[in-house]
Amino acid sequence: MDAKPDADAASKGWCVAFSEEQAGAAWEDLHAAEPCIYISCDGVYVSTRYKRALCKSLSGLPKTLKDAEAIVASLAPEAPLKSISFVANAPLAVTGYNTFFVGALDAKIVAALPPSLGVMPTERPGEIYEYFLQRHSQHLLSEASKMLEQMKVDVAKGLVPIIVASSMKDAGTARKNSLMKKVFVHASKKPFIERCREDGEVEMHVVSGNIDDSDFGQYGGIVFELFYRADLSVFG
Repeated sequence: MDAKPDADAASKGWCVAFSEEQAGAAWEDLHAAEPCIYISCDGVYVSTRYKRALCKSLSGLPKTLKDAEAIVASLAPEAPLKSISFVANAPLAVTGYNTFFVGALDAKIVAALPPSLGVMPTERPGEIYEYFLQRHSQHLLSEASKMLEQMKVDVAKGLVPIIVASSMKDAGTARKNSLMKKVFVHASKKPFIERCREDGEVEMHVVSGNIDDSDFGQYGGIVFELFYRADLSVFG
């Protein structure tokens, strides 16, 4: 629940209380969640699930595709996109997955938008961020698929692997021996994810949601890049 302070009726501050079950997820969101950029009828926002900042006021959703493209083209770090990080000045930039419109956008505009721009009909804050997480996961699946394609090419050439997608045992070996440079891993692999976070040495991308119909899912929900080509079977 949240409530405005009684002591100062003019205050713009709010007090927010979380249950014990919510507290961990809220802390992670406030301190570590990746923000998204959403464009609604009243403005452009940078947001996570529990925090957001108005970056630019608008008087309505775009009426044409040209207007929609112009709004997105006008968004740059600090002009007007703000940082909502508590630990550093980290203004957001538009990427191929983090920006979308919210609300009843004209159907013709929706049909003409490129895949890099999404549309979320509802304006509920929690559902807005869930939509972003879906787009993020699709982006990560695409990036993981690129790594898998590189792995297949190397295997066909008979090369010692630099991309590996074999087992969690190999992933553990690579991590413990500081061989792992980058990893895409499904959210279900919680012990491995926790160890990577504790080590803080690996560029880790956690994929959430259903992966059954993806190449990534067929390879067990993990693919990683080594710092150099290596036979993991020789490492303890």
